Amino acid sequence: MTIGLSGWTVYRNRRALDEIGLTLVSSLRQVRSKAVRGEKPTTISCTCSSLDGYNVEEDSGNLESVPVCSGNRLIDPSCQDIIAISEQVDWELPTSFMFKSLTGYTNESGPFYVNLTYHDIGGTVVISNYGAEIKWHRSN
Repeated sequence: MTIGLSGWTVYRNRRALDEIGLTLVSSLRQVRSKAVRGEKPTTISCTCSSLDGYNVEEDSGNLESVPVCSGNRLIDPSCQDIIAISEQVDWELPTSFMFKSLTGYTNESGPFYVNLTYHDIGGTVVISNYGAEIKWHRSN
């Protein structure tokens, strides 16, 4: 019976990580879509005459989408969006990147990775070269 329960636990943890990974893929696609549309921040304190794009970066344990306008990151917290990742998951963003306005391409050639770990099960969200594709891959 122990083997069956252990197998069920591994299956459940894999499914949970897959759900978290796919949710993150969706959130990153939404950030890229905002950049493609040239959607500027709407908060009064977030003046943006020329949108360069949206940085995806780590700040204080959060994954954030930060608008970049005329070469400057808008550091006011009301301008930034936190990209939700379950608190139960350990994650790492080795390199921050930007989705450029109007094209959605990244500012660097990439690829870029967001590594996720949940109960010893790992996976990676991969942002392909120039941001053309964002997909989920569970490693075990």
